[in-house]
Amino acid sequence: MHSFNLVDEPWIPVRPIGASTTQLMGLRDVLLGAHAIRELVDPSPLVTVSLHRLLLAILHRVFGPRDDAEWAELYGGGSFPPQPLEDYLQRWHDRFDLFHEKYPFYQKGSIQRQSVTKLWPVTRLAPEIASPGNATTLFDHTLPEGVAFTPDRAARYLVLLHPFTVGGLFGLLKGEKDKAADAGPLAKCAVVLLRGRTLFETLMLNMVRYDPEFDEPCPSTPEDSPAWERDDDTQPVDRLPKGYLDYLTWQSRRVRLFPEVQDGRVVVREVIIVKGCQLRPTEEIANYETMVAFRKNPRAGKGENPRPPVGFREDRAMWRDSHVIFQSTDTHTQPRSLRWIAELIAMGRLQEEHRLPLEIYGIITDQANIKLWRHEVLPVSTRYFSDRNLYSQLQRALAMAESVGQELDRTLEQLARDLLPNPNRDEINNLRKAINATPTYWASLEVPFHHFLLELEADRQLVQGRPIYGYGYAMRNWMDAIKQAGRLALEFAVSGLDGNARNLRAAVNARGRFNGRLNTLLAQEAPGLELPA
Repeated sequence: MHSFNLVDEPWIPVRPIGASTTQLMGLRDVLLGAHAIRELVDPSPLVTVSLHRLLLAILHRVFGPRDDAEWAELYGGGSFPPQPLEDYLQRWHDRFDLFHEKYPFYQKGSIQRQSVTKLWPVTRLAPEIASPGNATTLFDHTLPEGVAFTPDRAARYLVLLHPFTVGGLFGLLKGEKDKAADAGPLAKCAVVLLRGRTLFETLMLNMVRYDPEFDEPCPSTPEDSPAWERDDDTQPVDRLPKGYLDYLTWQSRRVRLFPEVQDGRVVVREVIIVKGCQLRPTEEIANYETMVAFRKNPRAGKGENPRPPVGFREDRAMWRDSHVIFQSTDTHTQPRSLRWIAELIAMGRLQEEHRLPLEIYGIITDQANIKLWRHEVLPVSTRYFSDRNLYSQLQRALAMAESVGQELDRTLEQLARDLLPNPNRDEINNLRKAINATPTYWASLEVPFHHFLLELEADRQLVQGRPIYGYGYAMRNWMDAIKQAGRLALEFAVSGLDGNARNLRAAVNARGRFNGRLNTLLAQEAPGLELPA
């Protein structure tokens, strides 16, 4: 009988403080030594965020915290108290065995080879590797036949599978009929994670209040527990989470890994993956999820989600929608993890000017395939989560960029018309696509926006006791960056044109039109940059 216990065996990739490379550690060493670890990071961003959520589930189970005082006491200690963690991991030690005969970690122990007519290659766990049923791959086009995963690699992808699995048709256990399975809870979400100076800080900064007696942070029952504590098998049924720990360790699929020995070492080649737990169709993940922002859709019809999650878009970087993440308004709600940070600041438990990387993880799907994954990083101050004046200036800055981007679109549309004699709509559309410089504009603004986030928070003055942001230099620097990005994008569009008379005349007209509108748009903003009396 094979064994690979995740408490003891090295499988989580971490970078210790002072080290330049990553190393693998077991759950015990990672949690007890989190204060000496710089970060947890895997080549797959989906694995990275999934492992953080697994660690948070354990920490919530052991420490709560039930309120801000308990959070502050835990945070102030600088490391996680070892004895409660040791006791917990010892109590449930066998449930963390990846190949346990009855309770294999994150799997359905009663599934056997003879339970199905077909087994998947283990690559089916990894979205970036080609496998049957996953023809669209992200990077790796390795043929699945003969591929074997070491136990540590299989465990990391197993943790990823449940939250990020896409919906579609899966295999069946004998006697079952319904192949259709819903996607995992995070398949359409942009998941935020605040990074601290150490893994301990990172986990604490994403550790919200957990008090199931008062339904914090979500509706709870007395039976709320992580998946590995439950004796009952995962079933292919629609149900509600029993609480936050159940949700964090939600078992979207029934899985079974099959270890074997190859060249003297244990590997995994084959896996069973079939339909698992599904949220009831009428239930919203906004009721349970703490690391995702949600939009408000008051006009949602029957069967539509009134609070859809904020997710990634293929043609739009997330920084353009960062205002949706930072604070709540009438149109959206910020992630509850960031709202908790704002509450801790208000209660004096955390410094207001804490500067941290805010990381955003997620996928973009195409039907039953993961089309691409995203990992974006924004350097922010925790003031963005609570200060309305700072937030308002951020909204204003983003609106400026959007206005210039729309003007660039109109200029390129007219340029396409001017370049063609007597064009029809199809010809205009085709040429407009060929000279599309809008992506260049937005790409040029990404790095300046990162600088602007820090400049805006630092450019702070008090007027009648009220903080005012951006009036010294930050907003003007941002306007200059917008102007430069717009002009460079237009030049990119016209630089590839042939040098005939029509094209030259169209290019001159486009420059004049765009520069005129650009100056007008930004001039309208300039009076508002005078410091209020």
